[in-house]
Amino acid sequence: MTNPNDKKTEENLEQTEANILEQFRLRQEAQIAAQKLYRNELPVQPLMITYEPYKQGDWELVSNPKPVPSSSYFGTIISAPDYRLQKTRGTGIGVWMSITPMELQSATIHLTTLIDVAQSSWDNDGKVPHIVIGGFGMGMFLLNALFQLENYSLPAKITVVELSKDIPEIVMAASSDVTEQLLADALSGDYDVSLEIIHDDLLKMQPINDVDYMFVDIWQMLGTDAAREQSRELKKNWNPKAYGYWGEEIDVAVYGKELVDELNLSDYYNDPRIMDACDVIFEAKVGLPIKLARKKLSAIGSHVEEDQIIMVSIKDESRNVDFFVPKYEDDTAFASWYLNKSKSRIFVVYGDQFNDSFEVEYRFNEEAQTWSSSW
Repeated sequence: MTNPNDKKTEENLEQTEANILEQFRLRQEAQIAAQKLYRNELPVQPLMITYEPYKQGDWELVSNPKPVPSSSYFGTIISAPDYRLQKTRGTGIGVWMSITPMELQSATIHLTTLIDVAQSSWDNDGKVPHIVIGGFGMGMFLLNALFQLENYSLPAKITVVELSKDIPEIVMAASSDVTEQLLADALSGDYDVSLEIIHDDLLKMQPINDVDYMFVDIWQMLGTDAAREQSRELKKNWNPKAYGYWGEEIDVAVYGKELVDELNLSDYYNDPRIMDACDVIFEAKVGLPIKLARKKLSAIGSHVEEDQIIMVSIKDESRNVDFFVPKYEDDTAFASWYLNKSKSRIFVVYGDQFNDSFEVEYRFNEEAQTWSSSW
């Protein structure tokens, strides 16, 4: 005799499996749609730059032209060469810049905006646009900006603010003849697009007036809270006509049009498809459903003082979880925290990067537990 409970359990399992497969299908569709949108409907497509290995000072440019699997901005895997700029000594040791499909895709909306702003300034106002780039990196954004301005026959004045004197020299020495010549021509001042490199701290230097477009990439890790907070200060102090920063799509997914309007980010965010793509980007890079980040935001607000001990309550369906995020004894400030997909662990970001070892006490279903990081 068949047990009715067994049949009901089997039906529930089948329904659960069907729901999981449907969610997986919808996520794949969203990833493909976002990728097609960036590739086919944004007019400026970044170019891959090639490099040779090079070392100088505290920095090393690693070049492996053989394609290796790499994660894209939208969660798909693409084969591409491995080019990395990493710091080998001093503070901030590790990779600071890489040229991957993700990096190129992340520049698409910003390069498109740069060209739109430059075209409007020149065609409508008869003014040579002034573009400020914060952070030289591997020169990917700068070289693409030079190439696209020439492609669109637009004049421009570009100012790059870079803290390290070694990095531009490394990129010049490691780049191909074509890109090296592109930089040399712009630096000469004899062409329609001129380039000036200023060695200074972007966050501390005297702001430059009358900037048409400002793009900033000075952070080691993607999607840190520091990028958003420091962008607020840069936008306020420099007052560019338009602003953009590396990883802003992740923040736009969480904070929406409010952040777009506050920082005067790209007009392309008026397109709801772009906003949907930002959600895809967030989930691909952070590894969590965007709805959890929005619940966190609504629970604690957009800003929390770092010297506060925080207790946050989030109710998700039948679960009621209280998170106690303590301040480290050595006063190390945390930047943000996230739940993993199963909502069973908390990842706390200390100093804008995932800390290797910490302990978080949390209350789950009325039972106090302690979890130590072990990934």
